[in-house]
Amino acid sequence: MEELRISKNYKKICEYCWKEYKTAALKQRYCNKECANNARKEEYSIILQDNINRVMILRLTGMIYKKSFFILFAALHRNE
Repeated sequence: MEELRISKNYKKICEYCWKEYKTAALKQRYCNKECANNARKEEYSIILQDNINRVMILRLTGMIYKKSFFILFAALHRNE
């Protein structure tokens, strides 16, 4: 019973809005649903942007490899 009383009065800082709040569940990261939803949207957009950047880099390297292969292929056949 004592542990429950301590955890109810436990102060924590929201990772999204940086406000101090009291929570019974110590694992909670955000002070309310709105903050949690906003943070989730932000995390999702960061992940999405990271994936887009990765795809663009892969496409660019693929194009460079293709062009260099064709240049090398043309140079080899020109010598014959």
